[in-house]
Amino acid sequence: MDKNQKKYRFSEETEIDYRKSHIGKDKAYFYEYEMYGKDSYDTAVWELEKCCLIKCIEKYVKNVDINYLDFACGSGRIISFLETKTKRSLGIDVSEDMLGITKNIVKKSKIIKGDITKEHSLIIGKFNLITSFRFFLNAQSSLRHKVLDVLYEKLTRDGILILNIHGNKFSLRLFSALLRKYIFQQTLNQLSFWEMKKILIEHNFKVVDLYGVGYTTRKLYKLFQKRLFYLSEAILGKIGFMKYFAVNFILVCKKIL
Repeated sequence: MDKNQKKYRFSEETEIDYRKSHIGKDKAYFYEYEMYGKDSYDTAVWELEKCCLIKCIEKYVKNVDINYLDFACGSGRIISFLETKTKRSLGIDVSEDMLGITKNIVKKSKIIKGDITKEHSLIIGKFNLITSFRFFLNAQSSLRHKVLDVLYEKLTRDGILILNIHGNKFSLRLFSALLRKYIFQQTLNQLSFWEMKKILIEHNFKVVDLYGVGYTTRKLYKLFQKRLFYLSEAILGKIGFMKYFAVNFILVCKKIL
Protein backbone atom coordinates (compact mmCIF):
# COMPACT_ATOMS: atom_id res chain seq x y z
CA MET A 1 0.00 0.00 0.00
CA ASP A 2 1.56 3.32 -1.06
CA LYS A 3 1.58 6.58 0.89
CA ASN A 4 -1.52 8.03 -0.81
CA GLN A 5 -3.53 4.83 -0.33
CA LYS A 6 -2.71 4.87 3.38
CA LYS A 7 -3.79 8.51 3.61
CA TYR A 8 -7.08 7.89 1.82
CA ARG A 9 -7.80 4.79 3.89
CA PHE A 10 -7.21 6.69 7.13
CA SER A 11 -9.43 9.59 6.05
CA GLU A 12 -12.19 7.15 5.06
CA GLU A 13 -12.21 5.74 8.58
CA THR A 14 -12.61 9.18 10.16
CA GLU A 15 -14.92 11.02 7.72
CA ILE A 16 -18.71 11.13 7.47
CA ASP A 17 -19.79 9.14 4.41
CA TYR A 18 -21.36 11.40 1.77
CA ARG A 19 -23.02 8.35 0.20
CA LYS A 20 -25.71 8.58 2.88
CA SER A 21 -26.47 12.28 2.41
CA HIS A 22 -29.32 11.96 -0.10
CA ILE A 23 -31.08 8.91 1.28
CA GLY A 24 -34.74 9.40 2.17
CA LYS A 25 -37.88 10.63 0.44
CA ASP A 26 -37.85 13.96 2.30
CA LYS A 27 -34.35 14.77 1.05
CA ALA A 28 -35.22 13.81 -2.50
CA TYR A 29 -38.35 15.96 -2.42
CA PHE A 30 -36.50 18.95 -0.95
CA TYR A 31 -33.69 18.69 -3.49
CA GLU A 32 -35.91 18.49 -6.54
CA TYR A 33 -38.92 20.63 -5.65
CA GLU A 34 -37.62 23.21 -3.19
CA MET A 35 -33.92 23.66 -3.92
CA TYR A 36 -34.75 23.56 -7.62
CA GLY A 37 -38.10 25.29 -7.29
CA LYS A 38 -39.37 27.62 -10.00
CA ASP A 39 -37.78 30.87 -8.82
CA SER A 40 -34.89 29.53 -6.75
CA TYR A 41 -31.25 30.54 -6.96
CA ASP A 42 -30.24 27.01 -7.96
CA THR A 43 -32.73 26.99 -10.82
CA ALA A 44 -31.35 30.30 -12.08
CA VAL A 45 -27.82 28.90 -11.94
CA TRP A 46 -28.96 25.74 -13.71
CA GLU A 47 -30.26 27.79 -16.63
CA LEU A 48 -26.74 29.15 -17.06
CA GLU A 49 -25.13 25.75 -16.57
CA LYS A 50 -27.23 24.32 -19.40
CA CYS A 51 -25.68 26.83 -21.78
CA CYS A 52 -22.20 25.78 -20.62
CA LEU A 53 -23.00 22.10 -21.16
CA ILE A 54 -24.14 22.75 -24.72
CA LYS A 55 -20.91 24.65 -25.43
CA CYS A 56 -18.89 21.73 -24.05
CA ILE A 57 -20.72 19.20 -26.22
CA GLU A 58 -20.29 21.30 -29.37
CA LYS A 59 -16.61 21.94 -28.65
CA TYR A 60 -15.35 18.55 -27.49
CA VAL A 61 -17.67 15.75 -28.68
CA LYS A 62 -19.24 17.18 -31.81
CA ASN A 63 -19.97 14.90 -34.78
CA VAL A 64 -19.27 11.67 -32.86
CA ASP A 65 -21.51 9.08 -31.30
CA ILE A 66 -21.72 9.95 -27.61
CA ASN A 67 -21.65 7.22 -24.99
CA TYR A 68 -22.61 9.09 -21.85
CA LEU A 69 -22.36 8.37 -18.14
CA ASP A 70 -23.83 10.65 -15.49
CA PHE A 71 -22.18 9.73 -12.20
CA ALA A 72 -24.17 10.54 -9.03
CA CYS A 73 -27.07 11.47 -11.31
CA GLY A 74 -29.39 12.22 -8.39
CA SER A 75 -32.83 13.34 -9.51
CA GLY A 76 -31.80 13.29 -13.18
CA ARG A 77 -31.46 16.98 -13.94
CA ILE A 78 -28.28 16.61 -16.00
CA ILE A 79 -28.96 13.32 -17.73
CA SER A 80 -32.50 14.25 -18.74
CA PHE A 81 -31.11 17.40 -20.37
CA LEU A 82 -28.26 15.69 -22.24
CA GLU A 83 -29.72 12.29 -23.13
CA THR A 84 -31.23 13.41 -26.44
CA LYS A 85 -27.75 14.35 -27.66
CA THR A 86 -26.31 10.90 -27.03
CA LYS A 87 -26.32 7.46 -28.60
CA ARG A 88 -26.26 5.74 -25.22
CA SER A 89 -26.86 7.34 -21.83
CA LEU A 90 -26.56 5.81 -18.40
CA GLY A 91 -27.05 7.29 -14.94
CA ILE A 92 -25.95 5.83 -11.62
CA ASP A 93 -26.58 6.86 -8.03
CA VAL A 94 -26.73 5.22 -4.60
CA SER A 95 -30.01 6.88 -3.57
CA GLU A 96 -33.12 4.92 -4.50
CA ASP A 97 -35.28 7.91 -3.50
CA MET A 98 -33.47 10.28 -5.86
CA LEU A 99 -33.59 7.72 -8.65
CA GLY A 100 -37.34 7.43 -8.18
CA ILE A 101 -37.55 10.98 -9.53
CA THR A 102 -35.01 10.33 -12.27
CA LYS A 103 -36.85 7.36 -13.72
CA ASN A 104 -39.96 9.48 -14.16
CA ILE A 105 -38.27 12.19 -16.21
CA VAL A 106 -35.73 10.44 -18.44
CA LYS A 107 -36.87 9.26 -21.86
CA LYS A 108 -34.31 6.70 -22.97
CA SER A 109 -31.52 6.53 -20.38
CA LYS A 110 -30.72 3.43 -18.39
CA ILE A 111 -30.70 4.15 -14.66
CA ILE A 112 -28.75 2.03 -12.18
CA LYS A 113 -28.78 2.05 -8.39
CA GLY A 114 -25.39 1.18 -6.97
CA ASP A 115 -21.90 2.25 -5.96
CA ILE A 116 -19.25 1.79 -8.65
CA THR A 117 -16.48 2.52 -6.16
CA LYS A 118 -17.39 -0.84 -4.62
CA GLU A 119 -18.85 -2.70 -7.61
CA HIS A 120 -16.99 -1.76 -10.80
CA SER A 121 -18.93 -4.37 -12.77
CA LEU A 122 -22.15 -2.37 -12.43
CA ILE A 123 -21.13 -0.40 -15.51
CA ILE A 124 -19.79 -2.14 -18.60
CA GLY A 125 -17.71 -0.39 -21.23
CA LYS A 126 -16.23 3.08 -21.54
CA PHE A 127 -17.71 6.51 -22.19
CA ASN A 128 -16.52 9.53 -24.15
CA LEU A 129 -18.68 11.84 -22.03
CA ILE A 130 -18.96 11.65 -18.24
CA THR A 131 -20.64 14.25 -16.03
CA SER A 132 -20.73 14.60 -12.27
CA PHE A 133 -22.53 17.60 -10.79
CA ARG A 134 -22.92 18.65 -7.15
CA PHE A 135 -20.79 15.75 -5.94
CA PHE A 136 -17.14 16.63 -5.44
CA LEU A 137 -17.62 19.65 -3.16
CA ASN A 138 -19.35 17.77 -0.37
CA ALA A 139 -17.94 14.27 -0.83
CA GLN A 140 -15.35 13.29 1.75
CA SER A 141 -11.75 13.30 0.54
CA SER A 142 -11.37 9.52 0.38
CA LEU A 143 -14.54 9.19 -1.71
CA ARG A 144 -13.40 11.90 -4.14
CA HIS A 145 -10.20 9.99 -4.79
CA LYS A 146 -11.96 6.66 -5.24
CA VAL A 147 -14.47 8.14 -7.66
CA LEU A 148 -11.82 9.87 -9.77
CA ASP A 149 -9.90 6.60 -10.07
CA VAL A 150 -13.04 4.83 -11.33
CA LEU A 151 -14.03 7.61 -13.71
CA TYR A 152 -10.52 7.66 -15.17
CA GLU A 153 -10.90 4.00 -16.04
CA LYS A 154 -14.39 4.52 -17.49
CA LEU A 155 -13.39 7.46 -19.71
CA THR A 156 -12.14 6.82 -23.24
CA ARG A 157 -8.75 8.16 -24.35
CA ASP A 158 -10.33 11.11 -26.17
CA GLY A 159 -13.33 11.56 -23.86
CA ILE A 160 -14.17 14.41 -21.51
CA LEU A 161 -15.19 14.56 -17.88
CA ILE A 162 -17.38 17.53 -16.96
CA LEU A 163 -17.83 18.30 -13.28
CA ASN A 164 -18.90 21.26 -11.22
CA ILE A 165 -18.03 22.80 -7.88
CA HIS A 166 -20.96 24.69 -6.37
CA GLY A 167 -19.03 26.42 -3.58
CA ASN A 168 -15.93 28.27 -4.76
CA LYS A 169 -13.69 29.30 -1.86
CA PHE A 170 -12.57 32.45 -3.68
CA SER A 171 -15.99 33.96 -4.36
CA LEU A 172 -18.48 36.15 -2.52
CA ARG A 173 -19.35 32.98 -0.63
CA LEU A 174 -16.13 33.45 1.34
CA PHE A 175 -17.73 36.05 3.61
CA SER A 176 -20.51 33.67 4.59
CA ALA A 177 -17.96 30.94 5.28
CA LEU A 178 -15.94 33.20 7.57
CA LEU A 179 -19.07 34.29 9.42
CA ARG A 180 -20.13 30.72 10.00
CA LYS A 181 -16.66 29.66 11.11
CA TYR A 182 -15.84 32.43 13.58
CA ILE A 183 -19.30 33.42 14.81
CA PHE A 184 -21.37 30.24 14.66
CA GLN A 185 -18.55 27.64 14.73
CA GLN A 186 -19.94 26.00 11.62
CA THR A 187 -18.12 24.62 8.60
CA LEU A 188 -19.07 25.47 5.04
CA ASN A 189 -17.59 23.18 2.41
CA GLN A 190 -15.55 25.08 -0.15
CA LEU A 191 -13.10 24.31 -2.93
CA SER A 192 -11.21 26.70 -5.16
CA PHE A 193 -10.39 26.07 -8.80
CA TRP A 194 -6.75 25.55 -7.90
CA GLU A 195 -7.56 23.04 -5.15
CA MET A 196 -9.80 20.99 -7.43
CA LYS A 197 -7.26 21.17 -10.24
CA LYS A 198 -4.60 19.74 -7.91
CA ILE A 199 -6.89 16.84 -6.95
CA LEU A 200 -7.59 16.12 -10.61
CA ILE A 201 -3.90 16.11 -11.50
CA GLU A 202 -3.28 13.56 -8.75
CA HIS A 203 -5.59 11.25 -10.70
CA ASN A 204 -4.13 12.00 -14.13
CA PHE A 205 -6.77 14.44 -15.32
CA LYS A 206 -5.93 17.78 -16.91
CA VAL A 207 -8.31 20.73 -16.96
CA VAL A 208 -8.89 21.89 -20.53
CA ASP A 209 -11.70 24.38 -19.95
CA LEU A 210 -13.33 26.39 -17.16
CA TYR A 211 -16.70 28.13 -16.94
CA GLY A 212 -17.72 30.45 -14.13
CA VAL A 213 -21.43 30.47 -13.26
CA GLY A 214 -23.30 32.45 -10.61
CA TYR A 215 -21.27 35.39 -9.38
CA THR A 216 -23.81 36.36 -6.74
CA THR A 217 -24.57 34.27 -3.66
CA ARG A 218 -27.86 32.67 -2.74
CA LYS A 219 -28.68 35.47 -0.30
CA LEU A 220 -27.81 38.23 -2.74
CA TYR A 221 -29.99 36.56 -5.36
CA LYS A 222 -33.00 37.11 -3.10
CA LEU A 223 -32.29 40.85 -3.20
CA PHE A 224 -31.92 40.93 -6.97
CA GLN A 225 -34.69 40.81 -9.50
CA LYS A 226 -34.16 37.88 -11.86
CA ARG A 227 -33.48 40.23 -14.75
CA LEU A 228 -30.73 41.98 -12.77
CA PHE A 229 -29.21 38.63 -11.84
CA TYR A 230 -28.87 37.57 -15.48
CA LEU A 231 -27.61 41.02 -16.46
CA SER A 232 -24.82 40.84 -13.88
CA GLU A 233 -23.95 37.33 -15.13
CA ALA A 234 -23.70 38.55 -18.71
CA ILE A 235 -21.44 41.47 -17.77
CA LEU A 236 -19.13 39.62 -15.39
CA GLY A 237 -18.98 36.60 -17.67
CA LYS A 238 -17.27 38.72 -20.32
CA ILE A 239 -14.38 39.52 -17.96
CA GLY A 240 -12.04 36.59 -18.49
CA PHE A 241 -10.40 36.27 -15.09
CA MET A 242 -13.70 36.56 -13.22
CA LYS A 243 -14.52 32.90 -13.92
CA TYR A 244 -12.04 31.97 -11.19
CA PHE A 245 -14.17 33.85 -8.66
CA ALA A 246 -17.68 32.71 -9.53
CA VAL A 247 -19.61 30.95 -6.77
CA ASN A 248 -20.05 27.95 -9.08
CA PHE A 249 -17.64 26.72 -11.71
CA ILE A 250 -17.62 23.97 -14.29
CA LEU A 251 -14.45 22.09 -15.23
CA VAL A 252 -13.89 20.19 -18.46
CA CYS A 253 -11.20 17.54 -18.05
CA LYS A 254 -9.32 15.07 -20.21
CA LYS A 255 -7.11 12.14 -19.34
CA ILE A 256 -3.35 12.61 -19.06
CA LEU A 257 -2.10 9.69 -21.15
